[in-house]
Amino acid sequence: MRGWAAKQYRNYGELLYTEGLIKKKTQMKLMEQKQKNDEARELAQLTLMPEIRCLNILELRFCILVSGFLFSPL
Repeated sequence: MRGWAAKQYRNYGELLYTEGLIKKKTQMKLMEQKQKNDEARELAQLTLMPEIRCLNILELRFCILVSGFLFSPL
């Protein structure tokens, strides 16, 4: 196939250059598709609620006050 394709160009370098451009374009499409898939996967994992982890009751009270929730003492 390369022999037939090479006849369409003035020299072999043009053929190699064209093949390189095609490969680069294909790689760019694959990278864009992978990036879209990664972004979609990341968006699916997003929640609009922060995860607050506190180790003891004093930290829990502080976390609740900082996060803006109303706090009623235990």
